[in-house]
Amino acid sequence: MSQVDFFLSEKERAGFIEHCFRHGCSIIPEQHYNTDKYIIVSNMEQYKKYCKKSPLLFITSKKFSVYPLELDHFEDGDQKKYFIKQRHGGPTIDFFSPVIGEFEDNIIGPGYIGIFPYYYRVDKKYVPENGFIDLYKSFTTYIKESCQKIVLSKRTFWVGNLTIDRAKKGEIKLLQISNIDILKMVQKEK
Repeated sequence: MSQVDFFLSEKERAGFIEHCFRHGCSIIPEQHYNTDKYIIVSNMEQYKKYCKKSPLLFITSKKFSVYPLELDHFEDGDQKKYFIKQRHGGPTIDFFSPVIGEFEDNIIGPGYIGIFPYYYRVDKKYVPENGFIDLYKSFTTYIKESCQKIVLSKRTFWVGNLTIDRAKKGEIKLLQISNIDILKMVQKEK
């Protein structure tokens, strides 16, 4: 999986999602569905309904997503609960951000934006076209331009400038990675 790891607070996440909408993309929240139909979010008002509940979002584009996302299900008592099978259909850009920690405990954990080298349609493997990969690269560039780069021994994280400001003011905390204080790393990099 190609991915960019980040720490982004809600305002920066919302700005990124708005950027996706401006590029003709839609968002599909990963959650348990009561039917075999998933929700397609195409504007900020709809996004606000799901942003606090769904840490994983699938970004789709009518230009590049050629297959509907595939669902599977499990039994929950006497009801079926449906969920999206990651990498099946699409292709999609995965956007993961642990929003619940921010909304419940004022802690920002690491998230990522990523794509896979191939996806599945039913049981057949396929490779996404170059335009899809270019869209992903433009989205990662957008994120990086509003962040500071932090290099740990084996991973690089991009920390949003607004997230840094909020952490410095004590409004939020950044989750430590391997007992490393990310805010102190940001201050060292400057």
